[in-house]
Amino acid sequence: MRRRKLLLVLVGLAVVIAVGALLLWPQPPSRVTRDNYDRLHVGINQAEVKATLGAPGDYRRDPCRFGLERTDLLDEPFRLGFTEEWQGDAAKIVVWFDDEGVPVMKQLFRAMQPDEEIPLFNRLRARLWHQWHCWFP
Repeated sequence: MRRRKLLLVLVGLAVVIAVGALLLWPQPPSRVTRDNYDRLHVGINQAEVKATLGAPGDYRRDPCRFGLERTDLLDEPFRLGFTEEWQGDAAKIVVWFDDEGVPVMKQLFRAMQPDEEIPLFNRLRARLWHQWHCWFP
């Protein structure tokens, strides 16, 4: 009986330590920032955008909302072909490309405060999901 309780306590302790390690593991600095947004200029191509911001994707640790801060045209006249989006803890950047992959417009959204309406369990789940994808892309 004592062995069973000891085993149960040890397994519970191992789970708590594993979850704590996932949540507190240091993250590399996000490349989705206002400074990198300002580095996107007229004359760059899609490869240079990806070199500056990384692969398009969601790099947030916590769920949050975004508010539009500014929109800049990079090329005129233009035809919109497709968009790519990067989301980070501080900002969201959307780049509009033409059919040939030349960036023609960029948008910067600033992150708002995390939504308090999101339950704690959902925020923890999102953080664990993010950490898992950082370790195993």
